[in-house]
Amino acid sequence: AVMIGILRAGCVFLPLDTALPRRRLLNMIKLTGTRHVFFEKDTYRQLLEGSSEEKDSSIDIENKIFAHFFEDISTLPEPLLSSTDDESLYHPEDSIYIYFTSGTSGTPKAVIGKNISLLHFIEWEIETFRIKTKTRVAQLFTTGFDALLRDVFVPLYVGGTICIPPNKEIVLKENDLIQWLDENQVQLLHCVPSLFRLINTKGLSANHFLHLKYILLSGAVVYPNE
Repeated sequence: AVMIGILRAGCVFLPLDTALPRRRLLNMIKLTGTRHVFFEKDTYRQLLEGSSEEKDSSIDIENKIFAHFFEDISTLPEPLLSSTDDESLYHPEDSIYIYFTSGTSGTPKAVIGKNISLLHFIEWEIETFRIKTKTRVAQLFTTGFDALLRDVFVPLYVGGTICIPPNKEIVLKENDLIQWLDENQVQLLHCVPSLFRLINTKGLSANHFLHLKYILLSGAVVYPNE
């Protein structure tokens, strides 16, 4: 909902994965000049306070950002509370999101994604796999991984349904994840190979995954024997 609101306001969103170290999150906010941050209250408190080992006087965002909490929509800035149906306000070359590289080869770098790039992928996937209205898509990727955009915008673009697990632990437990996918009648799943191996077990039967049509893998090498 927050991402949609930001796009409707003509702004750029920066997804933050709260599993990342506090210092890195603060640097991401600082380097991108982010002014509005949307949090759950406990997450915000952890980000500002951190632990005694994480304290860094050179990073101080408490008085430099506007914090908004999911349960209190009244604190949102006016541009994010309003919307427009005027398509002329949106252009293919608009910047709409920022993701950071992993930093494995050096300092993480910010990469800006454009409207036309995301739209190109969404339309390709919808056409290639004949995704239609009411298609149910699982949202398993974390906010810090750009594959999340597929989980969110592919179903929304066609009037489908985003299926979100009630907690993060489900994706770590084989039986719980399989049961959740079946119960929610998931038809399309984006995942990494390691997650695919978790649900591709010998315990599967013809009664599992009756609704699942497509599994799209990304993020790592896929071996034929998987």
